[in-house]
Amino acid sequence: MKYFYLIISILLTLFAFFMSVQTGETSSEISSSFSISIYNIFISIFENSSVSFDSFHALVRKLAHITEYFLLGAFWLITFVKFQLPLNHALIIGLLIACIDEGIQFITPERGPSIIDLFLFDYSSYLLGHFLIRKWNIYKNKVS
Repeated sequence: MKYFYLIISILLTLFAFFMSVQTGETSSEISSSFSISIYNIFISIFENSSVSFDSFHALVRKLAHITEYFLLGAFWLITFVKFQLPLNHALIIGLLIACIDEGIQFITPERGPSIIDLFLFDYSSYLLGHFLIRKWNIYKNKVS
């Protein structure tokens, strides 16, 4: 079972890198199609909303960063637990992934690295996933 978590962690990491090598136009197209679907549902529920699609789309893109890195933090921590590796080393892995991810965007056409994305959205979300799973695991072990 520990290899399952390792594979998921690696696939999530590769997915993050894959999304970063997409040009700005391609990345925007991918997130736009997803955002349009959600926006239409949002507008049908909140008919009088003054939220523009552009603002909504920007929010969806940031939430994607947060979700992606939250999952990375959770799965890399579980992987380190299963392989009985030092848990603090998983924190270094997360920072490396976030730095490489933003570095890829430096060389990708129509993209650029963002120190705000790196720390505010990527690494902080990774830490949140890491520490919530860590806390849950400690609590679960105390109950058992």
